[in-house]
Amino acid sequence: MREAECTCAFFRKHKLKEGPCAHLIALRVLHGLEEQRRREERGAGRGAVLLETRTYARRQAAREEVVQLSLDRQRLRVRWGQRGQAMRVQSLVFSSVADARAAYFARVDELEARGYMDEAAV
Repeated sequence: MREAECTCAFFRKHKLKEGPCAHLIALRVLHGLEEQRRREERGAGRGAVLLETRTYARRQAAREEVVQLSLDRQRLRVRWGQRGQAMRVQSLVFSSVADARAAYFARVDELEARGYMDEAAV
């Protein structure tokens, strides 16, 4: 956690110097449970995915980085850059659908681990 804010008396008095308040802890636990549920639901259906596009975003200071992943059977297309500017593009072709799907979901997992948010889930 880099930043947090609460309106409770404990937080107003100590900020994060004494650790997070019970409200922030509860929020973090709830977020963790929700992420786990999303991963489990997604994991069950990953083997059947042939076509899918996801857009991820992450804010850094005054700019927003965007990454779009598109799976089309044996093809994986990755677009990335700052929102509102020209995006870079990488197109990959795999020898099998399973290899392309594995690469696609590996990138999805990497983006989520690096703090990118799935725009469809927000």
